[in-house]
Amino acid sequence: DGIVIRGKRVRARKMAREPCRCLKCQKVEANHIAVNCSSEKDICGTCGEEHRTAECKEIDPNKFKCVNCKTHGHASWGRECPAYQHAAHRLRQRDTEATY
Repeated sequence: DGIVIRGKRVRARKMAREPCRCLKCQKVEANHIAVNCSSEKDICGTCGEEHRTAECKEIDPNKFKCVNCKTHGHASWGRECPAYQHAAHRLRQRDTEATY
């Protein structure tokens, strides 16, 4: 099992898919991306306010706000978000070949 690269056998596996996050409204939903987003305004993935994430001045992690689970303490882009983890779990259940 595995593949051979330059004469050395290495283990390989299919990469696990990660949940999509809309870069406009920050929602973690299947097949929801910025180009198809119906949100009128950009929502910051760090503080949850109405501006682009790249323009955010917030640096205090305690003031980060996730728009998916509506809590402070982590950003919408954080992998520790319960909504992100739930979406990742659903993807892993569907794609059993991509296990780590």
